[in-house]
Amino acid sequence: MPDPEPNKTLQVLGEQQISALIRPATFQHENRTDLVAFITESDDVLIHRLGGQLVQRLESDDFSGKPTCDLLLVGTDSGIVDVLGLGLGRLATGRTRTSDPVAVTSVGTHVAHFGAHDVASILGPAAADATSSLTDWLSKVKISGSNQMAAESDVSLPLALAKLDVNDILPKLSPIPTPSKAGPGLPAPVIRSAQKDLHILLNRRTASSADTVEVTFTTFEDGSIDTSIGDLFQRSFAGLAGGGAFFAQCAAPASGVHAMVTRQDLDIGGTEPAAVALDVQLYKVPFSMSESVHTGTILSNAVQLERLEMYINQTVETAALDWNTLTALPGRFIANINETLEEKAEGPLQNHFCQLLLTGYCSEKVTEWLKEDLAERGHKRWDLAMTTFYHSVSHLLEVNLLPAIEKCAVTASTLRGLATYYEGSKNFDVEPQFLTAVIEALGSLHLLAHEALQILSAEQRQFAAFSKWLRIRVDIAASEPGSTTFNELLDSEAASTDVPLVMSYLTDGFIQSRLESMVGRRLPASSLDAKLSSMTFAQDDATNAIVALRKSATCLDDVLYLPLQMRRLQRAVVSCLTQMKRWQSTTWLPATTMQIAFEGPLSALHVRMQDAARRESKSMAIQAIGVDAEQQSRLCVHTLPFSHDPRSLGFKSGAQSNKVLEFPDPHTIYSPKFLPSGNIIALIQTNDSGLKSKSSRSIINIPAGMVGSNEPTSRMPQSELEALVVHKFASDDAFIPHLLQAEREAQKIVQQAREYRTKKVKDARSEAQKEIEEYRKQKEEEFKKFEKEHTSGNKKAEEDADKDLEAKLKEIKQIGEKSGSEVIDQLLRAVSDVRPQVPDRVEQPTA
Repeated sequence: MPDPEPNKTLQVLGEQQISALIRPATFQHENRTDLVAFITESDDVLIHRLGGQLVQRLESDDFSGKPTCDLLLVGTDSGIVDVLGLGLGRLATGRTRTSDPVAVTSVGTHVAHFGAHDVASILGPAAADATSSLTDWLSKVKISGSNQMAAESDVSLPLALAKLDVNDILPKLSPIPTPSKAGPGLPAPVIRSAQKDLHILLNRRTASSADTVEVTFTTFEDGSIDTSIGDLFQRSFAGLAGGGAFFAQCAAPASGVHAMVTRQDLDIGGTEPAAVALDVQLYKVPFSMSESVHTGTILSNAVQLERLEMYINQTVETAALDWNTLTALPGRFIANINETLEEKAEGPLQNHFCQLLLTGYCSEKVTEWLKEDLAERGHKRWDLAMTTFYHSVSHLLEVNLLPAIEKCAVTASTLRGLATYYEGSKNFDVEPQFLTAVIEALGSLHLLAHEALQILSAEQRQFAAFSKWLRIRVDIAASEPGSTTFNELLDSEAASTDVPLVMSYLTDGFIQSRLESMVGRRLPASSLDAKLSSMTFAQDDATNAIVALRKSATCLDDVLYLPLQMRRLQRAVVSCLTQMKRWQSTTWLPATTMQIAFEGPLSALHVRMQDAARRESKSMAIQAIGVDAEQQSRLCVHTLPFSHDPRSLGFKSGAQSNKVLEFPDPHTIYSPKFLPSGNIIALIQTNDSGLKSKSSRSIINIPAGMVGSNEPTSRMPQSELEALVVHKFASDDAFIPHLLQAEREAQKIVQQAREYRTKKVKDARSEAQKEIEEYRKQKEEEFKKFEKEHTSGNKKAEEDADKDLEAKLKEIKQIGEKSGSEVIDQLLRAVSDVRPQVPDRVEQPTA
């Protein structure tokens, strides 16, 4: 008997999890499937694979609550977590476990809101009004037309000033241009690592609001937990409590609470294990209840400081790479001719150029070099390389480096001011000296960048005059002396050459550019670290080095080297961020563990965290909903309230309340889910006469008020149940409703469909091979029959031909025996009996 075919809708329905609605600002992904889903503002459900491919777009009409999702997370088995902020439009890559990679079992994220604080007591009464602008405050500082000062309550700092970000006023940074490409004859530049779109990240906040921060919890197969606050602060925890299987994550963003939920299962012999209890591990997110109004400023500026340092580093690297790439060709031209002149003991090239500029004459070797090496394309390539170098490096310094240094200095100064203000407090426990080191390094870079820009400007004008004069001298060397062209070129040289400017280039930048001491040296990272370790920087070091460089272009003070100063900035930023991470790690409190006990085993569980109704209220609750494993028409709701414990700074649980909703027979409940409004949606099946083919499926929406009633058990009449139906599936749908309850079945269902498809393909191949063999055997038999028929006919014809041949030979033999002698005699007579005979054309004589 052939295997029964599985339902062909399984593979599709395993991916369409229409009832697994996502709570606002929170997304959870279970690693038991390769599918993720989120709900858009337009109420569409989008289902993606982990690779990012869109699988399905579903419309969820008639659902109340209008669920939305601000974040889409993608977790992979390799331990990488990517967070896509839909409101921000950017992708932030999470942590990767480089040591002992462990499979990800879940990812949870929420946007934590900073806690309420008494703004009036910190900044004054006017600060409590968040709408108060700086303009309004400035108008109150001094009463118009009088020297009388306003009352102290009127001039209190507004909240807008406390959260002012000066970087928002500064111009946005431009993208860092790629290193200049080498033209014909130029060496190819060194390939550097791919540059990310830092300019996009630098102009965006770390969260959609200054009072929020993105918090991510990632659980691993070994039970460990990694947390991430924003893009900078990370913390790892030992593992989940309770020893049960991980079940879900949920969060209360307004209160900054995140929960890890594990389940205690009981095997009751069904297709799905039933849970008898849930262990809840509560984490208090740092900064969520901070008393500082500057927490958002601190966190965002810490991230910006790291990104700006990366931006400055890539700008300096690009400038150094352009030097090494674009100055190589002119250097090679000059080195070749200097080597020839040195062999002839005729002095360096710059002396000959000075003589040629002042007198119009030079050695024959230089004239020959101008004619042969520079006349065709040599001068053009020289001019193009140096012009490109001056333009690209000037652009890097003026458009990229200097604005980035200014932004970074503002960011570091803001952090140093806040560190000084909160010194000795847990609100920002970082010593100001670490930020002072960053500002000092930025000051040296800023001074050197301005000096490099001035040197570039002067050398660029000098080189332009030199290149113009050299072009004329190359044409003169290539023309015939005494010709009209030669004389015209001499007149052009006399009229257009700026002799002082060309001479200043020949005696300065041509011999050795002052930029070489800033970006021209090639030192590996190990040499930079060694030099940096042996150096001590003072406030006037950069100024003194610049003065020395102006006196002598051969000054190679290490303080002038931009990559070395960049390395100094990197060290200062790393030290500062290390202190910030240390401060953040001390703000985490130990997790609080509590348990939700069920009255009986439950299946199809779903949990959510109920946040405080008001900011001043500290009461929250964990709610769990499930179907009675023994009576699937009973819906059980368990609520465990908890609140902050001021003594332990953790949480304390209250009295658990239980609620049971009994549906009339013969209804079966599948996949109950909480909506953001507190309502419950559930998929129910009504079995008519016990026949599955006549059963109907529908989705109901249970109001939150019905769930929150004081009665422990409520029986729902049929009329009330019908009023709660929000969607009814057509009776002819090829549909198995049980697949909507949990995504953990999707992988199994898809695997079954794949195995069935593979089996069908193998069977089809076997059938095809069998048919091919039968067809081949049939054709072989037909060919043998055909060959036998044609081969026998040919043999008979051959025998007949042989018989005819033998008969002819016999006849010839008989004729030969009968008249052979007579024939021979006639032949001999014709050959030997010669008789002369006159030809007919010869006239015979007449008698």
